[in-house]
Amino acid sequence: MPVSLLISCQPTTMVTEQALPSPDDPAGYVNPFIGTGGLGFGVGAVYPGAGTPFGMVKASPDTRSDCCAMGYAHCGGYWYEDSYITGFSNVHLHGPGIADYGNILLFPASVMSPDYTDSATRLAAFSHDDEHAEPGLYQVTLGNGIRVELSATDRTAWHRYTFPAQLGATLVLDLEHGVDDDGQTSLGGRVELDPSAGTAWGRMWNYGSFTQRYGGNPVYFAMRMEPAPVDWGTWTHNHPRPGSKSNHGIDLGAWFVFKEEPGHQDSGTTILAESGSSWGSGETGNPELEYTLEQPGGEVTVDVQVGISFSSQEGAWANLEAESLGRSMDSVALAAREAWNRQLSHITVAGGTEEQWSIFYTALFHSLQMPTLLSDVDGTYPGLDGKLHQTRRGRYYSDFSLWDTYRTLHPLLLLAYPDYARDFARSLSHMARQGGYLPRWPCNRGYTGAMVGDPADIVLAETYIKGIRGWNEESTFDAARLTADAPVPDDAPFGGRADIDGYLERGWVALDETSGSASITLEYAWADRALSLWAQAAGRSEEAAMYASRADYYANTFDAETGFFRGRYSDGSFKDSQSFSATAWEEDYVEGNAWQYLWMVPHDPEGLASLMGGDDVLMDRLDEFFQASLEEEDTVAPDTWYWHGNEPDLHAAYMYALLGYPERGAPWVRWIRDTRYNDQPDGLDGNDDGGTLSAWYVLSALGLYPVAGTDVFALGPPLFDRAQVEMAGGGLTILTRGLGSSPQSYWLGASLDGETITGGTVRWGDISEGAEIVHLLGSWEEPLQGER
Repeated sequence: MPVSLLISCQPTTMVTEQALPSPDDPAGYVNPFIGTGGLGFGVGAVYPGAGTPFGMVKASPDTRSDCCAMGYAHCGGYWYEDSYITGFSNVHLHGPGIADYGNILLFPASVMSPDYTDSATRLAAFSHDDEHAEPGLYQVTLGNGIRVELSATDRTAWHRYTFPAQLGATLVLDLEHGVDDDGQTSLGGRVELDPSAGTAWGRMWNYGSFTQRYGGNPVYFAMRMEPAPVDWGTWTHNHPRPGSKSNHGIDLGAWFVFKEEPGHQDSGTTILAESGSSWGSGETGNPELEYTLEQPGGEVTVDVQVGISFSSQEGAWANLEAESLGRSMDSVALAAREAWNRQLSHITVAGGTEEQWSIFYTALFHSLQMPTLLSDVDGTYPGLDGKLHQTRRGRYYSDFSLWDTYRTLHPLLLLAYPDYARDFARSLSHMARQGGYLPRWPCNRGYTGAMVGDPADIVLAETYIKGIRGWNEESTFDAARLTADAPVPDDAPFGGRADIDGYLERGWVALDETSGSASITLEYAWADRALSLWAQAAGRSEEAAMYASRADYYANTFDAETGFFRGRYSDGSFKDSQSFSATAWEEDYVEGNAWQYLWMVPHDPEGLASLMGGDDVLMDRLDEFFQASLEEEDTVAPDTWYWHGNEPDLHAAYMYALLGYPERGAPWVRWIRDTRYNDQPDGLDGNDDGGTLSAWYVLSALGLYPVAGTDVFALGPPLFDRAQVEMAGGGLTILTRGLGSSPQSYWLGASLDGETITGGTVRWGDISEGAEIVHLLGSWEEPLQGER
């Protein structure tokens, strides 16, 4: 039976282990390699390279094994288990479950080789012992001794290559490469060189697994090299054109020689490694520079800046000039670290261990990677209508992994980063106006249609409810209604809500109309709850009542015979229960099973309890679910019970608190936090999905978990003795008193500004203007189930 605890939290002393001071340099605790490894469904798909908060450029190594591509492990470009680097590309997605981007790649070599025109054969061995990463800076020494350093401004990547004296100095530019090596990655492009000026520019048409769904997107680049090359060439379809300054087509690239390999300086040609043939230059670009490039000790260092634009060639040049003029690689790396420190300092913590600090600040760092900046320095960006537009206010972003991020990331940003949240809401509003509809998973300049539900409604509703304005709120609400209330035309660029007519008429999505119907009905109900709260806050009472009624439709898919949400046919019948398995992936569900979707009603926990027969029954079933999870062996396959590596049940441990019994859920929150995260490359339980899993950790370390699309926060056990959140309306202080973060501690209760919290939740209005939450921890004679 549940035990309700109402304890006044008024102790005057804090008992804690030797506490670490809050860092002035939180970036120093970030380990970008966390989440770069993992196996099977445990791959984090995180890149370790250099970028800025939500920046356009993410310069990072792309890796391969020596046997195969294993595309599932390379959606972020890099996999820690690999032994080879195939180059350093300049745009990446963070933690995706599908491969895209990885464009405009550079690869350093001693000489040019035909092998270097293909990612499968362009392999440079490396060791993690010779690798270093921190916010805004990545460094590696390759097996041949070439030293690589990467940094970034918002729209410009900075590369530095240092070649040992015994090697030549050549850079390969691949305009075909993408991280999706299993399929076509480009529809072609063009390249132009001005060797005497040390510049190159052009475009490739990215065609990754996501972007190909709408025809792909252009990536423009403008590149400056210091010093200028002494030899060069281009290729298409592995056909070399030594000395060429212009080329176009598919399978396109160029190379630049800054120093001939020792023994070949007098040849006037670029020697092909291994093949024994040569690609004669036909001209010697800057022969007088050939011997002035060498530094003391014979090393050659080449600095490269690559301006990126998704809008135009002019935009790439403007971005390069605006973000590189008068700057050096060292100053850029320092500025990038300072930019990260400013954002990471929005949340400060004290207490805990250095390992916990590393996991926490890395999680916060990973929460600030995506969406991706798409607007150039002049505000120009590519809209979902295929046209160029210009922002009047703020910046424009894309790459919203909304089915994932609506649950944790966007609520975290609303809590601690309201300016970004406003820009993201404004970007989604622009998408609706220009593309016709609010998106579900927009990537770059197009709708992908990935996943299910209407998560943009939830994100925008919560943004409005929490007081963020300045993003065309009224017209955006009307845009949300376009997909919430009717099907979209057959020729629409976005599919909208599947079976929406049937959902409105019968009250559920029918299994004979679309697969995943149980999951989709639950998603629609959550989105409709959010729309009702948005309408209520906006004074639109009729819409509020309509959506509130529809938010209860989730109950129509609850099968009382089996006790689970299940697929239901349009005639009202459920699937045959004789063959039903609550632990199997069935056509009723999207990326999950009946147990994992049983808790998908955090917006109405009382209603869910009523369906099951009361609070006690619901919590007993939660206990059963988590106890089975505790006993399940952790493998590379999807978890059968609680699956933290995917999204539908991320909030399950907080269902106790939402019912008013946070002490029952606290052990499970701590269990997830302690077993599903670590400070190693396999430190995430699955794809980070744009920061979703990382944001869960940050919120759970604070002891404050949001119900997306509402103003409700569930309470949980904080990780640290003290946390301070910088909010728009004032500071939020979260304290623990008692046994601190000791493993022997149990969550006993909490107070808000000195008043005991009598349930398991607080609301946005309680904390938005600044507040102090104090959690009381103590020891029990008998540990709670699951915390043994």
